[in-house]
Amino acid sequence: MRHSKRILTTGTIIAVLLSGCGGGSNSPSSAPTAGGGPTSPAPPPTSPGDPAVGAIVAVDSLSVGSCIAPIGDDTDVEFIRVLDCDSPHPYQVAGQVLRAEGASAAFPGDRELERTAHQDCRDSYAAYVGIPYSGEEFAIDTIVPSRGSWRDGDRAITCLVTGLGGSDLTRSVEGG
Repeated sequence: MRHSKRILTTGTIIAVLLSGCGGGSNSPSSAPTAGGGPTSPAPPPTSPGDPAVGAIVAVDSLSVGSCIAPIGDDTDVEFIRVLDCDSPHPYQVAGQVLRAEGASAAFPGDRELERTAHQDCRDSYAAYVGIPYSGEEFAIDTIVPSRGSWRDGDRAITCLVTGLGGSDLTRSVEGG
């Protein structure tokens, strides 16, 4: 069974399917691809296991610092291509936070997740970009649990930095 996560942008909600349990192939060659209470932000990637440029990775295995391909409106994807941060890219992963709700907590709803996820990601943004979030230099988008992944215990929010007005980033935003 597959459960989706949602990317929450200013005005657009895009379903992003994560790999789950069950039958079927989860290989990148057969899967579609797309060009509340936080913990501390995750550190920038430094390990040899970080996704390589050009790799197609499951949404739930993105690393902080990864620059990723566009995710089309209303497109279901299971994997996302990692891009070179020195080339145009729409998103860069700035952090990952975990909501504090326990495993038995009820799904808060998309609207509540949208409201709190943006706030939760401000600390990750500041730690990664090196300046407090003001909405004047970059925007924050988020990938949040869906009702199905929440039911399975998913409380992870992935914090994305994007250009203002949906414009592409042309370099890494780490450290400003």
